[in-house]
Amino acid sequence: MASVQVLPLANYANGTRNIGPIDIADNVQSIDFNIQRCTTATPTIWPNSTTILDYASEMSIDGGPWQPAGGFTASGGIGFDKQHNEAPFTLGGGTLIAGINRQYRATLTISGGPLRSTATAEVN
Repeated sequence: MASVQVLPLANYANGTRNIGPIDIADNVQSIDFNIQRCTTATPTIWPNSTTILDYASEMSIDGGPWQPAGGFTASGGIGFDKQHNEAPFTLGGGTLIAGINRQYRATLTISGGPLRSTATAEVN
């Protein structure tokens, strides 16, 4: 598993940001996008529930057309997991379509910002 920071810790204004395209090794089976969120221990990270992040990803297989590869919409503030523990990250991504010479890209759209956070992408 390899992880790379795709958004350094900063304040991101409303608007759209693009990540990639990045080349995906043939043996990679999944990509996880993790964006840090507000917790009691990190109250200045994405604290406002009115700040919305839309994440949409796409894949190209063997240089072909771009295909949707998942996404999510999340709001700021403290979030909770199924056990009602504070969730320090919002996770997106998942299993990739098999193929060779694949590429991956993502579009992040922020509204109600700014959004203060950091994000990583992990490949498995």
